[in-house]
Amino acid sequence: MRLMKLTMLFALIISATLPAHSQQSSANDTQSAGTSSKIVDYTLPPDKLQKSHALYIQTTRLQILDTIYGLWFLFFNTCYLSKRTNAAT
Repeated sequence: MRLMKLTMLFALIISATLPAHSQQSSANDTQSAGTSSKIVDYTLPPDKLQKSHALYIQTTRLQILDTIYGLWFLFFNTCYLSKRTNAAT
């Protein structure tokens, strides 16, 4: 059991550090390419900003509804199965 926990912890640490290394190497490659202009500020055009904000709102609402539905489904199944099990005995 302890070995399994250590293995899972090791896998979590490795998976968390791998993307950071690849991002650093790609950032170094970009800097070494010789780009002399620096991006100071980036904004979306107004139409794309409005679309992205609407998509963000829609995604957030769906995540909240998905969580509520999942909790309701677990509660309903727990109650239904416990009643069914008690009726069978």
